[in-house]
Amino acid sequence: MQFPSQPSPRPSSNSPDPQSVPSCSRDCCADAEDLFASLLVNLPGAFYRRAAGSGWPVQYISEGIEAISGYPRSAFTGDRPRTLCSLIHPEDRGRVRGAIEGAIAAQTSFDVKYRLIRVDGATRWVRERGRPIFDSQQTPCYLDGAILDIGETQAAREVQRESEETCRLLVEHIKDYALVRLDRRGRVVSWNLGAQNILGYQPEEIFGRHFSCFYPPAEVTPDRANQKLDRCATDGRLEERGWQVRKDGSRFWAEVSFSPLFDAAGQLCGFCQVTCDRTERKTSEDALHKAHADMVNLLDNLNEAFFSLDWQLRFTYINNPAELLLERSRQTLLGQPISVVFLDRVESFATQLQACLVEHVPVTFETRDRFADRWWEVRAYPSASGISVFLSDIGERKAAIDALKHSEELYRTLARNFPNGSVALFDRDLHYTLAEGTELEHFGRSGDRFVGSSLDRVWPASVAEILHPLYRKALDGEPTEIEIADGDRVYAMQILPVKNESGEIFAGMAVTQNITDRKQAEEENRRLIESLQKSEAQMRSMASLLAEAEKLAHVGCWEFDLETATMAWSDEIYRIFDLTPSPETLTYEDYLQQIHPDDREMTQQLLDRAIAECEPYEFDQRLLTADGSVKYLAAKGEPILDENGRVVKLIGSILDITERQKAQEALQQSEAELEKRARELEQTLNELRRTQTQLIQTERMSGLGQMVAGIAHEINNPVSFVYGNIVHANSYIEDIFYLLELYRQHYPQPVPEIEEEIQAVDLEFVREDLPKLVRSMRVGAERIREIVRGLRNFSRLDEADMKAVDIHEGIDSTLLILQSRLKGIGRTTEESETPFVEVVRDYGDLPPVDCYASELNQVFLNLLNNAIDALERQQPPRQLRIRTSRVDPETDDLPDGSTSDWVEIRIADNGVGIPPELRSRIFDPFFTTKPVGSGTGLGLSIGYQIVVEKHGGQLICTSEVGEGSEFIVRLPVRQDYDEPALFED
Repeated sequence: MQFPSQPSPRPSSNSPDPQSVPSCSRDCCADAEDLFASLLVNLPGAFYRRAAGSGWPVQYISEGIEAISGYPRSAFTGDRPRTLCSLIHPEDRGRVRGAIEGAIAAQTSFDVKYRLIRVDGATRWVRERGRPIFDSQQTPCYLDGAILDIGETQAAREVQRESEETCRLLVEHIKDYALVRLDRRGRVVSWNLGAQNILGYQPEEIFGRHFSCFYPPAEVTPDRANQKLDRCATDGRLEERGWQVRKDGSRFWAEVSFSPLFDAAGQLCGFCQVTCDRTERKTSEDALHKAHADMVNLLDNLNEAFFSLDWQLRFTYINNPAELLLERSRQTLLGQPISVVFLDRVESFATQLQACLVEHVPVTFETRDRFADRWWEVRAYPSASGISVFLSDIGERKAAIDALKHSEELYRTLARNFPNGSVALFDRDLHYTLAEGTELEHFGRSGDRFVGSSLDRVWPASVAEILHPLYRKALDGEPTEIEIADGDRVYAMQILPVKNESGEIFAGMAVTQNITDRKQAEEENRRLIESLQKSEAQMRSMASLLAEAEKLAHVGCWEFDLETATMAWSDEIYRIFDLTPSPETLTYEDYLQQIHPDDREMTQQLLDRAIAECEPYEFDQRLLTADGSVKYLAAKGEPILDENGRVVKLIGSILDITERQKAQEALQQSEAELEKRARELEQTLNELRRTQTQLIQTERMSGLGQMVAGIAHEINNPVSFVYGNIVHANSYIEDIFYLLELYRQHYPQPVPEIEEEIQAVDLEFVREDLPKLVRSMRVGAERIREIVRGLRNFSRLDEADMKAVDIHEGIDSTLLILQSRLKGIGRTTEESETPFVEVVRDYGDLPPVDCYASELNQVFLNLLNNAIDALERQQPPRQLRIRTSRVDPETDDLPDGSTSDWVEIRIADNGVGIPPELRSRIFDPFFTTKPVGSGTGLGLSIGYQIVVEKHGGQLICTSEVGEGSEFIVRLPVRQDYDEPALFED
């Protein structure tokens, strides 16, 4: 096709001769050319065909070139035609030429934006799209394309770049955080001054490198680092803590968070890595852990809900934020259709997603959840397996998001989530244009109050007076850093100028950060250094005092290094050995040569055993001095182990006990004479101790009985009062509820004040819960009465004389006293639902038994206590069996001459049992297997005396190791003697 009013291209060897074309064909072509030209007039932009050659001369160009360039259309096709290349801005010509040459080389289209110089000298941004046309030999012969005026779009981008510049300044001046932008492959694209300060790299050294260089090579490889980015892209956020490496190889403890970055189309375009040096906080123990938690909570706000659907709109994946947003768990939604969540809750949700599937194009829309009364932003993208959906709770924000809005929201998001601080922008009139940040709440002001307000209206006069000159300095290009104290908080404030791309200051920025934790850490470090200096001085003083103490006590210290076989002695050892101190290195042989020849082998054996067994040693040895005299030494030592448990050193001391040894030899003869008399006195003393302890134990049990009886009496009176009043309270409550019901029937519409109070006290709940509460109080009072009855039965102060009693009642009272141990002290509420020790009662038909009830209860208490002690070391199940029965005189071994009926009480446990070597001693006074302080060793001894000596009964123990133990108490039913004294003279 030929373009109108333009010369025809030179025909190729394969082209037909124009003169040979029939006239009807030429007429058709002319008509088509006129139609094509008329169509082009109504389209925006200029359409052209340019021939191959120098400058690509124009063969055809539409009238749209006149509006774009200001030149007439004929200027490009006349006798001395102007080329389109001459209109391109000199700085852009190389870029345009490269785009065209690249399209020719790749045989594809090109798309390039550049500045065009109009006839009036003005500059206008245009976009040129075209493609080369090739002949049969693949030689380029034409360029066909279009030029579009994009001046207004480019202006909008300039505004956007200005906003992005503001965001860049904010990021660059955050010094305590390293903000690093990565591309999709994890390579560093840009970062702020904080990253340069923390990581130590210059921009030209790090840009283009993989971010795995920030990790120790042995811990994180590039592949493992890329896995982190994959998780971040999938989950919407990744947080971690660990060691990172600076350029100089030094390590620091870092808190790192990764967030995916998306372009305006919602496609992943890179990642944002935020790193904070937390080395000081980690070494300061738990003092700064709260700030770590605050940082994690702030970064968690960047999460976004995401889920994917198959072609039938069934859930195939849901991330954690989506679970929270949809208020459904992942397990309940996977495989379910989307109607389960959205059909009845969100308008036209499924219709929009169905359009995404059918048309196979991304869909972005906002919709309202009528039930939850909130707005959602939905971004859906078609995929090979269905749809990928991003769901955000956008609240009141419903305006359309274009490129400029995206940049502004990014800036606001960074400011709003600025860690432990706030960010504010102000114009040249000192009016705030933006204020965001977590610390604004501490000042009692919201960001909305700042925006549009002047400095004097927002702050008190005293604060505004300080900030006013600093804000003016920032607008004059002078940044300022100050620290401000507000109560117990300390803030670091940076007031900075904000410039556009031309370097002109158009606004100011106030960046405020809470540095209270850092100040506290610095103060703590200062106090720690002072404490260390004092400790160092004290250590030097102690070393001097230790040397004097060794001299006075005749004690010397030494250290033996096994790896170097060298020893170090204190000055006192030289004095003990009658040697002169020497700076020469000593060996173990030097030490051994000073020992008496007869003791050297023993000394060597003891040291070898201490090294082999890693145990301390202590022994006496003799020293042979240079003048032939013998000294006696007390040697102590212990091995020092490394982290692998291997002995690397021995340390010890030597005490000169020569004088003590001589005195000891003098005393040995006197000790031998006194030894016999001491043995005689020991037997008498043991008898006195046994008698005294038994008397004390009896007095304690008597006092315990009186105390328990007194407590039971004191508790019983108020409990009876409470229990008696519960009936009346219940009646009063029913009357009040009846009265309230009458009010409701006759006054169904109460006044607003009463209606509000009914809602405030939750009257319906009170009506339902109060009777339950009264019933619970009654059950508790009855339980307390049972406990009081058991305490009184256990004490039995009214049964000091022998009388017939119910044995079962005494056992039950004792079990009541031990109820807390049976349930397990210190166990949780869930654990206490099952007994710690299961008690199995198997009571026989026993007649009343003549006995001293309180003393027999003491026997039961000791036996049950011992059984529980044994079961505490036993793995579940733990069982305590109590069986009572009459004694069969035909089969059971009873004392000779017994004529009365007998009963027996068997108390058995499934504990670890008692070894045979201990079983024969369990009834001996003061014998116990419990730890020191846990038992007196008198329980079974006194129990044996009460049962056997006072009641004429039997106390028998049977036990098998690993099977448990059983104690058998046998008592005669009738007693025909007066109460004997507990202890005979």
